Amino acid sequence: MVGLCIKRLFLYCVLFLSCSFTSCKAANKKSIRGSLSSLDSSLQPRITAYRERMRDLVKQYPNLILCAETDKLVVALTFDDGPDTIITSQILDILEENKVKATFFVLGERVVQPQHQRILERCIQNNHEVLSHGWNHPRYSTKTEVEIEHDIVTGEAALQEKIGKHSPYMRPPYGDVDDRVINVLRKHELQAILWSIDSLDSNASSSAEIISDNVINNVMPGDIVIIHSRETKEPTVAALPIIIKNLCEQGYRFVTVSELLRIDGTV
Repeated sequence: MVGLCIKRLFLYCVLFLSCSFTSCKAANKKSIRGSLSSLDSSLQPRITAYRERMRDLVKQYPNLILCAETDKLVVALTFDDGPDTIITSQILDILEENKVKATFFVLGERVVQPQHQRILERCIQNNHEVLSHGWNHPRYSTKTEVEIEHDIVTGEAALQEKIGKHSPYMRPPYGDVDDRVINVLRKHELQAILWSIDSLDSNASSSAEIISDNVINNVMPGDIVIIHSRETKEPTVAALPIIIKNLCEQGYRFVTVSELLRIDGTV
């Protein structure tokens, strides 16, 4: 009898710890991760406050997406601010060499420039996903709702003209989201794709090691990783093969944002 009680107590403890771990893991996934220790101390409070605000907004609005809810070893690499003729091209080389698919959030004003047409075509030919990042990367928090709508609609129209199809997803520049942005997104039946892992390659002081560590040390199933594909991002190019190699060794598969959300059941 005593042995049976001990066995039941043991099973209860295992179940409790398992549930606690799962709850903690789920809670962590609904937040933005990436070490801030390498940043200037004056930047850290601002980025921390932004991450906390996004965590709260995602709870309120289902058309804001940080990550996918899945236990499958899948992750979406996303590249912002392109296309450009230097960094985006090098990123495409690395992705092609490693047979990795990714999602590119591109700016409308760059999409229409003739020097970027070949890069855009290459993204599509290599089966990457190409989504809108608005027209010219303003901070929406400094704009009126009319101006926000103009940037979103103009950026989407420019991309749609080039690739011939509309997508229900876009990424607001800087991930700058408030109630007015939400209203515009709802009006145009769009979902905002944010991110759950910040590589922090947007910071000029971030080395390839810092960028890759931010991804590798924080990755979880269903994550969306933000990286950038514009001029001056040489450390990003150096970090990318390291990220891909390590995540592959962990058993991860790389998918586009749309594929990730289909796995999640969001679409």
